[in-house]
Amino acid sequence: RRASSELAYYSEEELTLPDGDMATSETDLRRSGRSYVVVTTACLPWMTGTAVNPLLRAAHLQRLATSTTVTLVIP
Repeated sequence: RRASSELAYYSEEELTLPDGDMATSETDLRRSGRSYVVVTTACLPWMTGTAVNPLLRAAHLQRLATSTTVTLVIP
């Protein structure tokens, strides 16, 4: 059982969900108007998976919903 202070992070509606895994409006990644920031420490000229994956993730997020803002932060 969780302490009452831990329950403050969840609404009563979230706590009573039958499976607890349904997206709420705050956690729905497909909601329009949401902003994303993808941060990486790898440099793109390296062209390794570590460097390319954040670029592809940012491009995919932008393509999913055109009304979102996606920022890619690279060194």
